[in-house]
Amino acid sequence: MLQSRALLCPAGGRASTPSVRLLLSLLLLVALGGCDLATNGDETGVAAPESKALPWSGVLALDFNGLFFPLAQDNHWNYDRRLVVQLLPEVGEPLPPEQIDGTIEREIDGTEELFDRTYVVMHEQYLEPGGSTESWTRYRQDPEGLYEADVAVSDPPAVAAKVVAPADAALQQLRQRLAARALDAGWLRAMDELALRREQILRAARGVSQAALAADGGVLANELLRLQYPLRPGASWPLRADAPDAWIMTVEGRERLALPAGTFAAWRVRLDGAIYGPEDVVRLWYSRSGELQLVLHAETVALDLQGNVLGTLVYDERQVLTDFALSR
Repeated sequence: MLQSRALLCPAGGRASTPSVRLLLSLLLLVALGGCDLATNGDETGVAAPESKALPWSGVLALDFNGLFFPLAQDNHWNYDRRLVVQLLPEVGEPLPPEQIDGTIEREIDGTEELFDRTYVVMHEQYLEPGGSTESWTRYRQDPEGLYEADVAVSDPPAVAAKVVAPADAALQQLRQRLAARALDAGWLRAMDELALRREQILRAARGVSQAALAADGGVLANELLRLQYPLRPGASWPLRADAPDAWIMTVEGRERLALPAGTFAAWRVRLDGAIYGPEDVVRLWYSRSGELQLVLHAETVALDLQGNVLGTLVYDERQVLTDFALSR
């Protein structure tokens, strides 16, 4: 059904008059029903969501004047989160993995004035059995992209003084469990190294940006370019203008994604980083309903104090949308 709907989108060309563009938008709205097919799926858990490649349409990618990401007040998303760490010794059998399950709550909660412009504030709460972590991301959007204010996400709105981001409660629990195994300290050093790299990856090394001002729309000074419109397979852009080679976003394709929250026509985006190890990979899935899923895989080598290899520490994290409510 979804593929037949996609065929309703024109394969090429551009509307030449406002009336034609309006007609096209109305036809797409009726035919696509918002594009996401936000049905309540029967899938549960976070381990194996169903996905299927979909054909691409440039009109679908732009999605009505480029306002792709839902940023209306009180929009709300809930996610399941699973973190797994496993130790693979250089000699012997893999050790049993350690796993932490938690949830994430995200909500659009007001606006904030920064750098002489208005941002929408997304409040995030990471909830685990051992504690919680909060963050605040400031978004701005125009027909050319989705942008984030380049400020510390640990700062609540209207707080000028920088604060140190609290450690992820789930990662702390994983480290404590490894410490309880009375292993060589090299494994704990590897865990600390991996946790730092994970934080840099997920927060994309936020700091003081030196991006140049854009003349007519687009990314401005002190901003990150989270999504560049129109989305299309193969499109790629630097996340940070002040370090264009450090973080690269690439659209890998469009697919049908079945999650506990429903079935969506999703864009799969890969985040590449200069700090990655050879086996590291991060992917995110987006749709008109917001961020749908995040999958992170990272590995690091554990060494003893003499520099001998103890083995490999493997980390996997998955965040999966379980339900949401949009006022659009």
